[in-house]
Amino acid sequence: MIYTYSQYLDFLLHAKQFGSIIPMRSTTYSPGEIVMRHDVDLDIEPLVKMAEQEENAGVRSTFFILTSCHSYNPRSNYNAGILKNLADGGWEIGLHYDPSIYRTEDNVLLDEKMRLECRILEDITGQKVESISIHIPSLHGEYPFFDGFFNAYDERIFNDFVYMSDSRMNFRGKNPYEFVKRAVEKPLQVLLHPLHFTEDGIGYPDIHAEYIKRHIAHIDEEHTKVNSGYAASKNTGLYDYMMRSE
Repeated sequence: MIYTYSQYLDFLLHAKQFGSIIPMRSTTYSPGEIVMRHDVDLDIEPLVKMAEQEENAGVRSTFFILTSCHSYNPRSNYNAGILKNLADGGWEIGLHYDPSIYRTEDNVLLDEKMRLECRILEDITGQKVESISIHIPSLHGEYPFFDGFFNAYDERIFNDFVYMSDSRMNFRGKNPYEFVKRAVEKPLQVLLHPLHFTEDGIGYPDIHAEYIKRHIAHIDEEHTKVNSGYAASKNTGLYDYMMRSE
């Protein structure tokens, strides 16, 4: 179990005994490297506390961001500020690319769209996008590669011996503390989703409920600032209003 922020810090300090924890753009595919990757599927806000633990451990990682996500907008003022601060602090911001939204198998077009999405992130962070992670590749049955980019599904860091993921909060029989010991033999890749990490280590569906509560608070705050009619009409927070007894 490593799903509290304090446990994550303990895991990082443990892993450092067996290899250097690095962002994907820094890999040379050599033994002694642990590529730390975070696919951001639900919400950008948890990245802040993940990064705090990595700062405490003296390491950096890659956060892969969806530009086509339904549940967060990387270009919102709040989220863009988080991403810019991370990039300025030495973290890598990569593209979490979902080719399925383009409804085409034309590789030339998919490459063009991928580079367009990279430019969106580059405009936010001022940092060149160097690494790509495909969103839910097992669902699409494809692992496309693009010239000039590090790819999370490069076989040198993506096979059963060198790759570990917490997808669906399931390490699939791998013990994270034992797995990182393999770094002395091979370069490793560890995928940890920020949505799984909280102060108290809660699980599904509480993780999603907390996201909704947090998102409602942002909506409430924003509309209270800019909409005097909304502000005057309420005598409680929006979340409390929604949870009221009829």
